[in-house]
Amino acid sequence: LGAPARALCQAVLAENLPSVGALGWAASYAAQIEDDALLPALLRHSLHPKPTARAAVMAALASLLPRGEGRPQAASTPSDDTQPPEGPLAAWGRGLADENIEVRSLALLGIAQHDSPTLHALALRQSL
Repeated sequence: LGAPARALCQAVLAENLPSVGALGWAASYAAQIEDDALLPALLRHSLHPKPTARAAVMAALASLLPRGEGRPQAASTPSDDTQPPEGPLAAWGRGLADENIEVRSLALLGIAQHDSPTLHALALRQSL
Protein backbone atom coordinates (compact mmCIF):
# COMPACT_ATOMS: atom_id res chain seq x y z
CA LEU A 1 0.00 0.00 0.00
CA GLY A 2 3.05 2.19 0.36
CA ALA A 3 3.35 5.86 1.15
CA PRO A 4 -0.36 6.80 0.88
CA ALA A 5 -1.36 4.15 3.43
CA ARG A 6 1.47 5.13 5.77
CA ALA A 7 0.40 8.78 5.52
CA LEU A 8 -3.20 7.80 6.33
CA CYS A 9 -1.97 5.72 9.26
CA GLN A 10 0.03 8.69 10.57
CA ALA A 11 -2.99 10.97 10.19
CA VAL A 12 -5.25 8.60 12.13
CA LEU A 13 -2.68 8.15 14.90
CA ALA A 14 -2.21 11.94 15.09
CA GLU A 15 -5.91 12.45 15.90
CA ASN A 16 -6.79 13.09 19.53
CA LEU A 17 -9.66 10.59 19.58
CA PRO A 18 -9.95 8.60 16.34
CA SER A 19 -12.89 6.30 15.78
CA VAL A 20 -12.43 2.75 16.97
CA GLY A 21 -12.47 1.38 13.41
CA ALA A 22 -9.94 3.88 12.12
CA LEU A 23 -7.64 3.31 15.10
CA GLY A 24 -7.98 -0.47 14.72
CA TRP A 25 -6.89 -0.24 11.09
CA ALA A 26 -4.03 2.17 11.87
CA ALA A 27 -2.75 0.01 14.73
CA SER A 28 -2.90 -3.10 12.57
CA TYR A 29 -1.16 -1.35 9.67
CA ALA A 30 1.57 0.05 11.93
CA ALA A 31 2.26 -3.47 13.19
CA GLN A 32 2.16 -4.93 9.68
CA ILE A 33 4.74 -2.53 8.28
CA GLU A 34 6.85 -2.76 11.47
CA ASP A 35 7.52 0.97 11.58
CA ASP A 36 9.05 1.94 14.94
CA ALA A 37 8.60 5.62 14.09
CA LEU A 38 4.84 5.16 14.61
CA LEU A 39 5.31 3.71 18.11
CA PRO A 40 4.99 6.97 20.11
CA ALA A 41 1.77 7.89 18.30
CA LEU A 42 0.44 4.37 18.77
CA LEU A 43 1.28 4.37 22.48
CA ARG A 44 -0.69 7.56 22.97
CA HIS A 45 -3.85 5.61 22.13
CA SER A 46 -3.29 2.95 24.80
CA LEU A 47 -5.42 5.29 26.94
CA HIS A 48 -8.34 5.44 24.46
CA PRO A 49 -11.71 5.41 26.26
CA LYS A 50 -13.05 2.48 24.17
CA PRO A 51 -11.82 -1.00 25.12
CA THR A 52 -11.89 -2.20 21.51
CA ALA A 53 -9.44 0.56 20.59
CA ARG A 54 -7.18 -0.24 23.56
CA ALA A 55 -7.23 -3.91 22.51
CA ALA A 56 -6.16 -2.95 18.98
CA VAL A 57 -3.24 -0.99 20.41
CA MET A 58 -2.22 -3.90 22.69
CA ALA A 59 -2.34 -6.30 19.71
CA ALA A 60 -0.20 -3.95 17.62
CA LEU A 61 2.32 -3.57 20.44
CA ALA A 62 2.52 -7.35 20.80
CA SER A 63 3.33 -7.59 17.09
CA LEU A 64 5.70 -4.63 16.97
CA LEU A 65 7.68 -5.51 20.08
CA PRO A 66 7.71 -9.30 20.34
CA ARG A 67 11.10 -9.65 22.04
CA GLY A 68 12.01 -6.17 23.13
CA GLU A 69 15.37 -6.41 21.38
CA GLY A 70 16.51 -3.33 19.53
CA ARG A 71 13.24 -1.56 20.14
CA PRO A 72 12.67 1.65 22.07
CA GLN A 73 11.85 1.25 25.76
CA ALA A 74 10.08 4.58 26.05
CA ALA A 75 8.07 6.85 23.86
CA SER A 76 9.32 10.26 22.91
CA THR A 77 8.56 13.24 25.11
CA PRO A 78 4.78 13.66 25.44
CA SER A 79 3.31 16.47 23.39
CA ASP A 80 0.08 16.74 25.39
CA ASP A 81 -1.67 15.42 28.49
CA THR A 82 -3.30 12.50 26.64
CA GLN A 83 0.01 10.83 25.76
CA PRO A 84 1.40 8.49 28.39
CA PRO A 85 5.00 9.35 29.30
CA GLU A 86 5.93 5.67 29.39
CA GLY A 87 6.83 3.25 26.68
CA PRO A 88 5.34 -0.08 25.62
CA LEU A 89 6.35 -1.89 28.80
CA ALA A 90 4.31 0.50 30.94
CA ALA A 91 1.41 0.30 28.46
CA TRP A 92 1.36 -3.50 28.80
CA GLY A 93 1.54 -3.20 32.58
CA ARG A 94 -1.43 -0.82 32.48
CA GLY A 95 -3.20 -3.18 30.08
CA LEU A 96 -2.95 -5.99 32.62
CA ALA A 97 -5.11 -3.93 34.98
CA ASP A 98 -7.68 -2.94 32.32
CA GLU A 99 -11.33 -3.74 33.05
CA ASN A 100 -11.68 -5.41 29.65
CA ILE A 101 -10.60 -9.07 29.36
CA GLU A 102 -9.52 -8.69 25.73
CA VAL A 103 -7.20 -5.80 26.60
CA ARG A 104 -5.79 -7.77 29.55
CA SER A 105 -5.27 -10.88 27.41
CA LEU A 106 -3.47 -8.97 24.65
CA ALA A 107 -1.31 -7.17 27.19
CA LEU A 108 -0.38 -10.55 28.66
CA LEU A 109 0.47 -11.84 25.18
CA GLY A 110 2.79 -8.88 24.62
CA ILE A 111 4.43 -9.41 28.01
CA ALA A 112 4.85 -13.13 27.41
CA GLN A 113 6.71 -12.44 24.16
CA HIS A 114 8.94 -9.83 25.74
CA ASP A 115 12.20 -10.53 27.56
CA SER A 116 11.51 -8.34 30.62
CA PRO A 117 11.72 -10.29 33.92
CA THR A 118 10.01 -7.36 35.66
CA LEU A 119 6.97 -7.66 33.41
CA HIS A 120 6.92 -11.45 33.70
CA ALA A 121 6.80 -11.12 37.50
CA LEU A 122 4.01 -8.53 37.21
CA ALA A 123 2.02 -10.82 34.93
CA LEU A 124 2.34 -13.72 37.36
CA ARG A 125 0.91 -11.61 40.19
CA GLN A 126 -1.98 -10.16 38.18
CA SER A 127 -5.27 -12.05 38.07
CA LEU A 128 -6.96 -12.07 34.71
